[in-house]
Amino acid sequence: MTKKILFASVSICLSLLFYSSGAKTESAEIFKKEQEIVRIQMVQLSRELGVTCTECHSSKNWKDGSKYNFKIAREHMKTVEILRSSGFNGKKSPEASCFMCHQGKLKFASQMQHPEASTTTLEMQDSE
Repeated sequence: MTKKILFASVSICLSLLFYSSGAKTESAEIFKKEQEIVRIQMVQLSRELGVTCTECHSSKNWKDGSKYNFKIAREHMKTVEILRSSGFNGKKSPEASCFMCHQGKLKFASQMQHPEASTTTLEMQDSE
């Protein structure tokens, strides 16, 4: 009887090890694919803004979000997603992207709606 229990226990443990290692391999593959997608998106963003990765990321810790431009980029990315979900998805209207406003430059190419630009414009008008 104890041999049957021992055999059953060993069988269960071995099958758990076999199935869990497959799950780990699958998870690693999914993680690798997700990381590749993120890398492609980051390259696209850097081109749309005309900057290198270290403009927003720390070279010592890529996930560190303490840099000012990292925080701004995160907020602007949310804005792009809101625009895309509101109809700027490339189907009936242009697709929203960083390039739409930045046109390959870190600063806005068009300063129509940018708060800092309107403040500067007002200050310039007052000084004239």
